[in-house]
Amino acid sequence: MSQARQAPVPGPDIERLLVMATDLARGGNPGGARTLFLALTREHPQDPRPWLGLAAATASTDERRQALERALALDPANQQAHQALQRLVARDAATIAALAPPDAAAAPAPRALPVAAEEDAEPERNPFPLLNLIMAGIIVLLLAALGFVIGRALLAGNQTIAAPTAPARPTTRPAASAPPLAPPSPLPTATTPPTPLPPTAVPTSAAVAVVVPTVPELAPSPTLPPASPTAPIPLPLGTVVDYDGWSATLLRPDYAVTLDGAIGDLRPAGRFVLAVVAVSNNGPTPRVIPPELFVLRDSAGRSYSPVPGASSAYLALYQRAQRGDLALEDSFAPGSGMRSVPLLFDVPPDASGLQLLVPGAGPTGWPVGTSEIPSGTGP
Repeated sequence: MSQARQAPVPGPDIERLLVMATDLARGGNPGGARTLFLALTREHPQDPRPWLGLAAATASTDERRQALERALALDPANQQAHQALQRLVARDAATIAALAPPDAAAAPAPRALPVAAEEDAEPERNPFPLLNLIMAGIIVLLLAALGFVIGRALLAGNQTIAAPTAPARPTTRPAASAPPLAPPSPLPTATTPPTPLPPTAVPTSAAVAVVVPTVPELAPSPTLPPASPTAPIPLPLGTVVDYDGWSATLLRPDYAVTLDGAIGDLRPAGRFVLAVVAVSNNGPTPRVIPPELFVLRDSAGRSYSPVPGASSAYLALYQRAQRGDLALEDSFAPGSGMRSVPLLFDVPPDASGLQLLVPGAGPTGWPVGTSEIPSGTGP
């Protein structure tokens, strides 16, 4: 195997990545901040600052408690972590007290139901039966008188209605004989054609003044020179890109290199380019990384997809958890968090200006292949 022809470029320090994650949280993107803080805890597990940032960015109470306990284990004198953990414990205690059932002794006693009256109680008697009978008789007499009055009124109204009068018979008289109508005279036939009007003559009743505005001739606009195309700005390392429930990022430049030679039994047609990315499945079900999530593109516009099976072969040749957590063909658990995945692309030897693209980032991507290492060592 040949030796490295260029030394790896040193990666960005943790300070810049912490500032980037903090800016994401302050800019209203707590999901992206949590993803980046979670990736930093895996890259720098002994630094308490990523754990404190994860506790502030996550929405899960259990994850916040675990992150604060981890930060206190690394830095027991950290007052910020102590106070945040105390507030979390106090809030949990208040929530439990609010959800507790009330004391049974303080519950009001049930109201006593009224005792039902005895079934054999005698019904209430009317003390004035004679008065009721007299009132009923008076009501009957009033109704009879009212009916008599209404009947008389209706009868008188019918008599006053006058019978319809017969229509008067018209007096018939013989109509005077009208003189016969004279037949219509035929229209005169023109013997000579009408004299045409001169071209310049216009009838007075149809004369309309038409004003045609004179449009000045515009000077031709100068032709602007074509704008020179500007190259897209590469994505900064550590930028988290979200796409279809996946989060992906490239943390360090030496995680994307050009390999010299084969990987086990796999031999490239041109040369292998290796990129170790951090990927998280944010969906509710186990999933495999879709093949279109990562694309390698060169300066000539040619695109390259990951070589099928090369990621699994790379992890089978080298020990897992050192060169990558999962292969491209492995299934990711729901809410997996950031897991490192090696991607291998077969590109022609003349390919240059390589960028690793993710659909959620648009036309920009991370620059890769800036350094070369032997295939027997790996990043």
